[in-house]
Amino acid sequence: MWPEICDILDEWILGGRPERLVHLRYNELVGRNWLSFDDTEPYRNLPTELTKAAIGVPSHDLRTLAADYLRLHDPAHAADVIATHLGHGDRKSTEAYRAECGAAASQAIWQEVRAVIAQR
Repeated sequence: MWPEICDILDEWILGGRPERLVHLRYNELVGRNWLSFDDTEPYRNLPTELTKAAIGVPSHDLRTLAADYLRLHDPAHAADVIATHLGHGDRKSTEAYRAECGAAASQAIWQEVRAVIAQR
């Protein structure tokens, strides 16, 4: 999923400029908002509205899908990544994900141990 996201970001940031200028364009936008390309902060729902207008799905649904993938892919570290990814500012917001990640990490460890035991 990340290569596609990188391609989309590059295309958005470049805005029709040649691909060889991507690093210059990123440098131009340091400290600016990448949705509006200016120095002002957009209203809170702009990312969700732009995402929903483009693909018909709110961005929170996409972030939740990505969080589920992270939980399954790397449960030992996923809770912290998910908290950042979903913009959760406190541990209470991520309690459910932390519980799911803890259970998934424990399950993965048990499967590895069981595989070692079975080989003996």
